[in-house]
This record gives sequence, C-alpha cells and structure tokens, in this order.
Amino acid sequence: MRFSAHEVGDFALEAAWRGKQEEITLIDGVAVHPLPDGFPSKAALEDAGYSVAEDIDGADEKELSKWVALSAIQAKSVITAAAALL
Repeated sequence: MRFSAHEVGDFALEAAWRGKQEEITLIDGVAVHPLPDGFPSKAALEDAGYSVAEDIDGADEKELSKWVALSAIQAKSVITAAAALL
C-alpha cells in the first residue's frame, strides 16, 4: 500500500503506511514478525524493502507484482503467508 500511495502522489497516505510499518515492526530494535526461512519469495521481498510481515500487511497483488516483480500467484502466496504470521 505504501508504494501504491507513492506512485499516485498520495504522500500523506505513504507517510502513514511508513509510520505504521516503522512503529509496529520493531520492539527494542528486534523485528516483531520477521520473514522466516522458507517464506515465499523471501529474497525478492527483502530486496524490495519488505523485511517483516507487517511490511506486507495492506499490500495487494498489484503492489507486490509491480514493486517486487512477483506473479499474481506468487503475490497471493506471499499475502496469505504474511497474514498467517500476524
């Protein structure tokens, strides 16, 4: 969602999502729900800046396809797997 907001120039929404991600992804500097080994498309997600499940929360297939270069099937798998971590 953050990247989609940036793309359409909604910088307030982008900032809100970024703040949400930064606020809930770390407790005392430790990731709350890091992507575990074997997580679908983990390397591609981390390369694109999605390092914890909270980063994926709110993302849709279109966002993951565009910013992470995932297929629709891969994006669905990522969204499902991230939801299971939260």
